[in-house]
Amino acid sequence: MHFRPIPVALLGAVALGASASAGAAPRVPYKNAKANVDIRSPITIQNPADLDFATLSVTGAGTARINPTTGVMTTTGGVTFLTGTSHPARYRLTTNRIAVVFIDIPSAPITLRRQGGTETMTVSNWTLDGLGIRVTGGVLDFNVGATLNVSANQKEGVYTGTFMVSADYL
Repeated sequence: MHFRPIPVALLGAVALGASASAGAAPRVPYKNAKANVDIRSPITIQNPADLDFATLSVTGAGTARINPTTGVMTTTGGVTFLTGTSHPARYRLTTNRIAVVFIDIPSAPITLRRQGGTETMTVSNWTLDGLGIRVTGGVLDFNVGATLNVSANQKEGVYTGTFMVSADYL
């Protein structure tokens, strides 16, 4: 049998490594932390008036657009105002504190369907009276307008659909 000498320096390094891993690592003292929460009353949103294009007469394709700031409806093409009161959708947001509010209106068209039928129209080009970001500390009223897209041979009847408006707040 033949033995080979091992250098002493290598044995010392192995011994140092073994003794360091065998001992426990130093322990850091505990530091307590707090948990906090700030509960706020929710903001409420109401819809006192729906988007209403009133009663229209159709002789050809066209549009009816309601301006959310002025409430004025304008028509194009073969679409003519006939009777009723057109107006934007009206909303009231209420809070008991100062809040930054982000109002979100539809970005895509929605479909209106004729009651008792299958015919449809779309509402698009949604607009808000003012900025989508506002600061309030009580009551905030805002309006939403849009454009009704009417086909050339739109069948007579009442058309309805729904859309969503939401408000996020800080």
